[in-house]
Amino acid sequence: MNNRGIVVASFGSSYLEAKKKSFDAIEDLVKGEYKDYLVESSYSSGIVRGILKKRDGIESRTTEEQVDDMKARGIEDIAILSLYVIPGVEYEKSTGQGLPRTLTLLEEEEYYDDIMKALKIEDKEEVVILVGHGTYVEADSYYGNFQRYIYSKGFDNVYISSLEGANGLDDLLEKIKGKHNRVRLVPFLIVAGDHAQNDIFGEEDSYLSAFKENGIEVVEDRQGLGERRGIQEVFLKKLEALLSKMDEFEKIGGYF
Repeated sequence: MNNRGIVVASFGSSYLEAKKKSFDAIEDLVKGEYKDYLVESSYSSGIVRGILKKRDGIESRTTEEQVDDMKARGIEDIAILSLYVIPGVEYEKSTGQGLPRTLTLLEEEEYYDDIMKALKIEDKEEVVILVGHGTYVEADSYYGNFQRYIYSKGFDNVYISSLEGANGLDDLLEKIKGKHNRVRLVPFLIVAGDHAQNDIFGEEDSYLSAFKENGIEVVEDRQGLGERRGIQEVFLKKLEALLSKMDEFEKIGGYF
């Protein structure tokens, strides 16, 4: 192992099976691809870290703590792989002391085709509902960017909604009631944890229950983004591009 490290930074999840299929799976892929690097994970959610420790005895760290530990172990070159959909509040918690980090999933349009493919947006007759977390800061606009890109490809039956940002459930129902009677419901979240289980697919007060109450048939596609191989590959491509850029800067003796 050389003196390089990678921190796989995410919000985290207390749903162990969902965590295993998404965050842990991506971390394992990174370890397999970069065997000469020290690869560790970090979780920005204090609530998640607390639950994992108290309930399961699992110790986890913030990005800041993980970076400090790597530096204490002699790791000099550290990159942050950011497993976030948009650069919201949680992403900003994972700055890693200003170290080089990848951009979030929706920040680079060059990956939009790959994301659409991973989500199986292929049939222009199929109505697809993507439900993201959302935020009330400027970063929420990236959902709109992706929505417009999808429209530009001729898929006008794909709708992006969010739990805490613009285009919530009520707005969505206004758009689709009386127009569509069957939809595929997809969590537009890295991990299909608490929000997916309760707010999207829960038996009460959820997207699923609201659709059923309005006579809309629902195809439940419960797979989180981080479980989808195509999305995993997008994150790996982002990491590869970042590490290549870091190598170029090192060759010319510059600073990243």
